[in-house]
Amino acid sequence: MTSADDWISGLPSELAAQRALLQRLLAAVTVDQQWDWLELGCSVAEGRGDALSDLDVALGYATADPPPFEAVTALVERLGSVVEVSAQPFEGVPRWWVQYEDGTQLDLVVVSADYRSGRAPGSVALLDRSGRLTDTFTPSLWRAAADDPRNWMLDGWEALANVAKYLHRQSVLEALEQLSRARERVLQLWAVAEQVPYPAFGLVSLLDNPGASLPPAIEATYAGASADDVRTAALTTAELLGTAADRAQPGLATALRPYVIRRLHDDVLVVSSAGGVNVGRGARRGQLTVPQHDRRASAAHPAGGRERLASVVGVLDLDDVRPVGRGIGVALVEHLALLRHGKVETDSPSLRGELCGVLLRNGKVVAVSPRGKQPSEGDGLVPGHQPTRTGPGVQVVGLDRPVAAGGAAVDPATDNAGHRCPLLRCPQVE
Repeated sequence: MTSADDWISGLPSELAAQRALLQRLLAAVTVDQQWDWLELGCSVAEGRGDALSDLDVALGYATADPPPFEAVTALVERLGSVVEVSAQPFEGVPRWWVQYEDGTQLDLVVVSADYRSGRAPGSVALLDRSGRLTDTFTPSLWRAAADDPRNWMLDGWEALANVAKYLHRQSVLEALEQLSRARERVLQLWAVAEQVPYPAFGLVSLLDNPGASLPPAIEATYAGASADDVRTAALTTAELLGTAADRAQPGLATALRPYVIRRLHDDVLVVSSAGGVNVGRGARRGQLTVPQHDRRASAAHPAGGRERLASVVGVLDLDDVRPVGRGIGVALVEHLALLRHGKVETDSPSLRGELCGVLLRNGKVVAVSPRGKQPSEGDGLVPGHQPTRTGPGVQVVGLDRPVAAGGAAVDPATDNAGHRCPLLRCPQVE
């Protein structure tokens, strides 16, 4: 019995399935002279494995040409009852991932024998005909390269900038993917600060080292598939990204940090081509982000649809009515609508005969008829009759007393077939 056999036999009973698989693999390569060495790495080699651990293995061939893919596939298939084999290159190295019926998994890479100049720290040489694995060497990924922290930091802020972009586009799933990317960068930077091996592997490396800590509140960087959840998680991730970068390399910072955080705090606004304005639930009182519309007089879009508008021209703050960005002027307040005792109307006489968009307290968009329109009257303007050309501006509701807003109903029971009335003379507003 060789020392490799002794080592495998000494694995705990919890790893009985892994032990049996390793014994079969070692026996198969020992009798085949094309294999120069067999190395086992990661959790099982380091004594951290459990019943669910896979076997991370490397084989070095001594022949001039690499063995055919089919030959290696046949080798791993003989080791046990196979569910599936995935044989495809990984970062330029031939790799086989095998799922066996008994639950064990094999992660195997095959390289030329001279590819390695020694054993990686923590790994075990189960076969070493030429002595190549006698000494240890330090892999390039063992520590972060000099420029890795800055690159990871910048990539994290880029990902969070994309989160803000996709939230503004109301593409929550794309925002979620970018949030995961930013979190990965936080964990890589944290691993650098914790001085754990292989910091590029982020969370895996932190969990593999019992003495390492995780970033505080890292759980809050995971979000559900809603815009509010993603925004909240992204802001937490932004805070952790700044902290992790400074811990990894004191003083490491970028102008992207305040810029991206501002973007994440921006209100999400979508303007319909029918003239309605919809403010996301993140909107703050008296503050609306105004997208840039198509200003061409000839432009027309189907009424009732929604446009996603890329650029922002400014912000209207009703508490401090001043132009705060290009394209926004005080004239916007000319279209302020007033809600008095259940009646919605515009304070601009020239607009009282037109249908205007109204924002209710919960952010829903409704429409109002000309002043004085009674329920059940069918000759009022309907959404299809609204002007279709959009322009940079907002139409908002000004409340002369808070009671009116609190009593407004969004979907009153009187909204039934044949009733197109958008205004009732009561605290019910449609």
